[in-house]
Amino acid sequence: MNSLSQTEWMSRQPWRMTRAVGFAAAGGTGLAAILHGNSLLLFIDATSFLGTVGFPGVLMIGIFGISEIQDAANTLIFDATEDRLERATGLFLAAGVLFTLSGFMMMMAGMVQMLFHLEDPTRIGPAMAVTLLSPLYALAGSVMSFSSANLIAGRSRHSGALESTVGLTSIVTGVAGLSILVPPLLEFVLLMAIFRPL
Repeated sequence: MNSLSQTEWMSRQPWRMTRAVGFAAAGGTGLAAILHGNSLLLFIDATSFLGTVGFPGVLMIGIFGISEIQDAANTLIFDATEDRLERATGLFLAAGVLFTLSGFMMMMAGMVQMLFHLEDPTRIGPAMAVTLLSPLYALAGSVMSFSSANLIAGRSRHSGALESTVGLTSIVTGVAGLSILVPPLLEFVLLMAIFRPL
């Protein structure tokens, strides 16, 4: 950035502003669709958040360190060396995979809680919230992480190899992420069959 102010530098990089606006618009549109006619509090569950966002976040700090995470975040906006681009791509790929795995882990924990409390219908609701909200949080984190990895990989001189790695990882994790949604739906159908009025 040398002697340029951050505002001047950003004004010379219109594609970065366009992507930032695109990310913000996509997130805002998704949030608006989820919240349409509902309260935000319906979609907040501390247990799901801690397990699906907190666990991978702390694990990422343990694996990569705070300075490496800050460098990767800066790489999203500012120019970087080839080595930094590759490291940031790897970090965001790892984050996407960890989000997906933690969502699966928390969904299974919620299912176990539900099955454990079948005799007490009042305790099924909180466990069902963990089961359903954990994959939602994991999906949001994975989409942001893989999108960031793809964005950074496209700026590399070796973009073909990096983008194919990002693409393959995203597809495999996406299929795994979609498979996460099947057990809660089956569980919901099972519970409806068990507790339906006679």
